[in-house]
Amino acid sequence: MTAYTTGQPHPKRHFEFNLEALRGFAALVVVISHCLGFSKVLNGSERSGLWTYDLPGHLAVLVFFILSGYVIGLATKVPLTWATAVPYLKKRFIRLYPIYITGILLALLISDKTYSATEILSNALFLQRVTADPMYEIGVNWSLNYEVLFYILFIPISVYNINPIHIFFSALLFGLFFQLILPIQLLAMYGFGFCFWTVGLWLAKTDVTSRAHTSRYTLAGLLCVMLSFGSLNFIKEVMEYTLHTDTMRGVQSHYSVLNIMPSDFSYFPLGILLITYFTNKRIKHNKLLMITILATPLLYLLLQIYSSTKRPIDIDSRVVAYIFYLIGIILLFIESRSKSYKEKTLPAPMIKLGSISYGIYLIHFIIIILIGRIDFINKTNTAFILRTSVAIVSTIVAAYILERKLHPLVVKQLRKTPFFNTL
Repeated sequence: MTAYTTGQPHPKRHFEFNLEALRGFAALVVVISHCLGFSKVLNGSERSGLWTYDLPGHLAVLVFFILSGYVIGLATKVPLTWATAVPYLKKRFIRLYPIYITGILLALLISDKTYSATEILSNALFLQRVTADPMYEIGVNWSLNYEVLFYILFIPISVYNINPIHIFFSALLFGLFFQLILPIQLLAMYGFGFCFWTVGLWLAKTDVTSRAHTSRYTLAGLLCVMLSFGSLNFIKEVMEYTLHTDTMRGVQSHYSVLNIMPSDFSYFPLGILLITYFTNKRIKHNKLLMITILATPLLYLLLQIYSSTKRPIDIDSRVVAYIFYLIGIILLFIESRSKSYKEKTLPAPMIKLGSISYGIYLIHFIIIILIGRIDFINKTNTAFILRTSVAIVSTIVAAYILERKLHPLVVKQLRKTPFFNTL
């Protein structure tokens, strides 16, 4: 096992452009997955045939959790103290809340539903899923409830310099206890979700076995494999439907995208591999992780072939996933044969998307709802492509305004107040 780095200050790190591109890519995957998953809202019709392919939006959110833990770990070069925890929380607040509360206000503005004061206040205070459900128009904010809790839990971890591996197993046991022994759904989800966050923290703090420049071919290949994994994850299929690992006695027996369940742990090899390759790190067992994620879709194919002898199977929804997987394999093969590594970063537009990914994530479903209310040019595949394109472009524009115009203006005003002027 690689060694955990203690609380000594780290040397100054350069900006991880590829990691920013990964963030932007994950945000775009969430947007398109919701365009597909809510095609009736966006286009007034259900999908069929090849259009039933689902991008791995839930996987993208899990990648966000790992990224968050990783970035917080990198940013906290010196362990927090109880005194420096306050500035840490202030920085988290001014990064999240101005855009977040704008999203809440926009959701209220366009909503057809009249929300109660409890629902509004719960969502405004990051208490959605605790004291009220997430508001439909900004339902993606369910993950922000997790995120804020994890930021708070990081304080004692940093103050006492606790090894993230120890936290990981504690969180896992916590989640399993509230899944299997004393079924409380939300607490179980917190435990499992924190496992993903602490893996990112561990990757930020652990020593690496080596550093190696990663070519664009490898990065693009891994992204294509990621696009296939939502539909072709053999390990998840076995855990969820054969071993029934996601069953919660008396609470819930079926998986939901708003939950983080034990079968989601099947995404760990891919999540770890994405972070290490996108930061040019190599840790122990990197090759084993690569073999695991490349073999998983093939095992799923074998499972489908076997199942087809017993009952009809849904092929259409997975054809696109297999195409992405094949492209990923080709790109990884090209990289293995290439001797030139001059271009190490992904295209600039992806990096720029990463810089506004929070705004993209928070605002996109509001855009989808608004476009869906336009009555003309709908209910055809052509209309769906057009509406999805408009939704993507509109989301990027709105996120740019939120991140680059509104947020700096609000932060500037906040820094003039006594509470924030020391940051």
